[in-house]
Amino acid sequence: MAINVNNGYEQFYKGTEPIKNYGSGGNRKNKLVRYEFNTTDEHGNKVMDKMSREETLQAMKDIRSQYGDDVILEFSGDGMAALVESKKSGHGVDLDKVMARTPEQQVVPDDMITQLEGTYRKVSANDEAAMHVSWHDTLKEKAPDICNEFDDLMQRILDHGLNHRDDGEKFGKKFIELVKKAEKAISTYDAKNQGSEDMGIHNGKIIISSESLEYMSHVDERKAAQRAERERLEAENPWSPFDYMGDLSKKEPTQYQVFSKFLHNKGFFNGMDDKQAGKMEDMLKDITSGMDSINRLTDAERSYSALSHEAAKLDLISSVNALNYFADAYLSEDIRDSFKELIKEYENYNSKIVANHKNSADLYSEAMANIPAPNATNVSADVRQSQERTKAYQQIGRVKHTEQEEKELKEDYQALFDKLMNKQDSAKNIFDSLQNLLVNYASGGSKNNMVLNLLNANNAGSINRMFQYWSVML
Repeated sequence: MAINVNNGYEQFYKGTEPIKNYGSGGNRKNKLVRYEFNTTDEHGNKVMDKMSREETLQAMKDIRSQYGDDVILEFSGDGMAALVESKKSGHGVDLDKVMARTPEQQVVPDDMITQLEGTYRKVSANDEAAMHVSWHDTLKEKAPDICNEFDDLMQRILDHGLNHRDDGEKFGKKFIELVKKAEKAISTYDAKNQGSEDMGIHNGKIIISSESLEYMSHVDERKAAQRAERERLEAENPWSPFDYMGDLSKKEPTQYQVFSKFLHNKGFFNGMDDKQAGKMEDMLKDITSGMDSINRLTDAERSYSALSHEAAKLDLISSVNALNYFADAYLSEDIRDSFKELIKEYENYNSKIVANHKNSADLYSEAMANIPAPNATNVSADVRQSQERTKAYQQIGRVKHTEQEEKELKEDYQALFDKLMNKQDSAKNIFDSLQNLLVNYASGGSKNNMVLNLLNANNAGSINRMFQYWSVML
């Protein structure tokens, strides 16, 4: 099902980075914020429809309203391809017509001039004109032939639509090839036009600076230091049975297979029919599915994860308890202790993953925390609601906890799981309490309804999945 982009744009947020001051006077900008609207995810699954030009401009306007004047916004992705009209005059995108229009004629609002630099970049109309020199302009001046090749490639990409993974790989290779050619051509151009003093060339000879000689003299030392660091990391992160990767082409869950193989080798499945054995394996698969979902992810894949950082912490505690409950309920004494040792290895292995895991909502909250709150007035109800969502995410991103608070949260979680396993309360009541604990902790005890609603919405699915596999076992 396609994503409804009107429900908020945080799932398209891809990061914030500081930049060298851009602009002049009171219009200086020092942050670059990226949004990426792709019609498919990392696995080629469709996640949204391609937006119309009007929808694209509205999305840009809504997102722009969430940021202060010190931010440059950059948009990319084939979902926004409608921003650039397919009809061109000559080579490249005819953006000069858009930028030359009066405020009354402009399709893009006054504070949203657009440039094509491999992405759609939005900057302030009040910036000095001299600052609007793009990489495209640099290419046109210093490597016009390669600039034309880039324009042709961009036109092909926009016309083709990148509907399949193969398209992206094909165009991506060509793009990288052109980037390398462009860098070489620009370097050659600059070398010819800069003074020989600037280039370190004197009387036809290349002079190596003392700093460079010093750097080269310590190559062996740096290699030794790198080797020592690699050995240290290997010692701190020894091989684990949960490093098993399975069939990489299938991206299949693997952690339950470690437990299943152990039980198979111990003869646990002997005498069971396929239905009984399948039920046992399904329990193990469901219990470990949360940890499997965040294991060995790329940064891009991690941003699509349903598990937030706080939900991942709870999921690990839940799955460890569930595995121990499984052992007590279904395993004979002769294999139970060994199985529980494997659970400890599972907990140790996944603790490191959970500690560093953050999904797009987590990253968005952290990035927004350091950006001035939106305060535009005389805006539509939709924009006002979007601003309130932004403020809520900012509040969530500013929440910090001490080690003691973290320890107390884990103890509170464990107390509830103890009640669950001892059947002192219903599973529904227990998991309602777990969700309330998580939301209260993640919000810093906030009473703001928007904050609480966002946290509940972002974590309810993960908690319900835990509730489901516990309900099967109890």
